[in-house]
Amino acid sequence: QSQLEVFQDVEPLALSVVQGYNACILAYGQTGSGKTYTMQGEDERDWGISFRTLEKLWTLLSMRSDEEPNYVYSLELGMLEIYNDEVYDLLNTTTTSNKPNKNGRRPKLDVRRNAEGRLEVPQQHKERISSIPEVQALMERAQQIRATATTNLNEHSSRSHMVLSVDVSCGVQSPQFLAEDSDGKNLDIPLQQQTKASLFLV
Repeated sequence: QSQLEVFQDVEPLALSVVQGYNACILAYGQTGSGKTYTMQGEDERDWGISFRTLEKLWTLLSMRSDEEPNYVYSLELGMLEIYNDEVYDLLNTTTTSNKPNKNGRRPKLDVRRNAEGRLEVPQQHKERISSIPEVQALMERAQQIRATATTNLNEHSSRSHMVLSVDVSCGVQSPQFLAEDSDGKNLDIPLQQQTKASLFLV
């Protein structure tokens, strides 16, 4: 199957996220079976599921925004690494709390269950995204952090799992707020009919 054909099998999940349902797309297989290729691909001509799904999310949200002027949305991306049953942040390079210690080890993050019963990583760093090139730049940053965390990247990656999380917030702003918010993309103010959902790409 081509990358496009594989993506078409999971494409409906993008719509479910826009509608407010959490979803997870997971590639499973032994080392060397092509999990990374399936999820990430190689370049724009051969995108994997992750990039294609994000592009589909933006397309669906943009279409809704064009149809309904008061409709606004926001996407935030987080990247975690699970290695030897421990969780690490691959995006937080702004604080010393995520830098390797004198032994070359990065601090691990805690996984907790919130009040709604969902598992979360409270200290995870997330960044707002608005285009595929931004996602690619964040992926490159994450790969650099993974590379500097080990002396044997091949051995490390075979035991390591990257988890991309995409938090989607969307809703309808009242006209009075849109008048104050010229770009119409500020989700820090109250929304009517607000929807929040998360997509996990593993």
